[in-house]
Parts: sequence; structure tokens; C-alpha cells
Amino acid sequence: MKKKKHLSVVVSAEFHDLLVELAKYDDKTMSDLVRELFETLEPGLRQARDLMAAAHNMSEEARKVMMPEIVRHGEQIEKNIKYGMENIGTVLKEKPKDRRKDKDQEPPRRKLPL
Repeated sequence: MKKKKHLSVVVSAEFHDLLVELAKYDDKTMSDLVRELFETLEPGLRQARDLMAAAHNMSEEARKVMMPEIVRHGEQIEKNIKYGMENIGTVLKEKPKDRRKDKDQEPPRRKLPL
């Protein structure tokens, strides 16, 4: 089993608030959500890396010939990443289901890491 590596990321206040909201609705930690987001983006990021490596290893002539194809692939990768980002936020548009038996009872609160 591969050892997991840690990554520290600084995000905007707006994105942080989005993660806090998603964590409440999905009953997950913010770390879980960020990991899922990165995992969603991983195929697109791999494609981008492969294209950059291929372009780096090409001769100048080959790069000129292949540039339109590289741009087209890059645009598709960008669309895939945007799609992943949009879909991770759709959870906010849905109201969470209230599964409490006693509706007058206060919902349970979770401590979220900040």
C-alpha cells in the first residue's frame, strides 16, 4: 500500500465556506472533500501532465504541427475540470434530508477542523 502524502493548501475564504457547507451536508470532513475533489480532477491533471511532457520532448517543428491538437486537448481538460468543480458544488443546491425522528430536537453539531 502506498503511503499517503500530506499537502497543505491555502484557499480563499469563499472556497473555505463552500467546503464547510458541503462538509455539513455530506457529513464529511473538509479533508475528505478536498481529497475527493483532487481525485475527481486527477484524470484531467494526468492528461495535462502527459501533454506537457510530450510537448517538452518534441522538436520545434513537431511542436508547431502538434500545437493545435495540444490546445484542443487542453481545452477538453479544462472543461473536464470545470465540470468536476461545478458538480462538487451541486450538493449545496439540495436541501439536506432531515432524518431526525423528533423534528423539534436540535440537529447534532459536528466540530469541523478549521
